[in-house]
Amino acid sequence: MTFTQGRQVVIGADPSEAAFVKAVLPAAERAAAADEQFATMLLAKQNRYRVYLAGETQWKAWFGGLESWAVGVAMPISRSGYDVILRVRQLKSPVELQVTLQHEFGHVITLTGSASFDVDNQWLSEGVAEYIGWSPKHAGRSGSCGS
Repeated sequence: MTFTQGRQVVIGADPSEAAFVKAVLPAAERAAAADEQFATMLLAKQNRYRVYLAGETQWKAWFGGLESWAVGVAMPISRSGYDVILRVRQLKSPVELQVTLQHEFGHVITLTGSASFDVDNQWLSEGVAEYIGWSPKHAGRSGSCGS
């Protein structure tokens, strides 16, 4: 793995994805800054966000294999923290990268410290992360709301 860090983000990349680090790090730093207002309100400020760039081989293997339809996931590593894993080659544009990072960081700040992930309330977790992901745009202007 190749590792690099910014002020608020550490990125680990499989060697097959190392070329993407230069584009992802500044986007991740912007996402961390955008999420800071929410983290502050929730008393969930992060020392550093951890982002891993996975190639297809890693995506299919890490944590027993990740959802085939997803481009990013916030994975609980303990009750006190989440890691973000990106399938960076599947992200189609800089905007999609930014929104995905803000969305996944939204999960980090809203779910850290929770005892478990309640599947029955997944709609709430995803809705809040979607709102954070598209911030500062209003929710109705996101690509997910049909407006």
